[in-house]
Amino acid sequence: MAIDKRAGQPAQQSDLINVAQLTAQYYVLKPGSR
Repeated sequence: MAIDKRAGQPAQQSDLINVAQLTAQYYVLKPGSR
């Protein structure tokens, strides 16, 4: 496995997630509800 060129570097803004949104969706969305 090759080492990523960004290894050891801070995460970029585009790599980060919105934890509050993820938590809210966890409790609201239901599997197969589409």
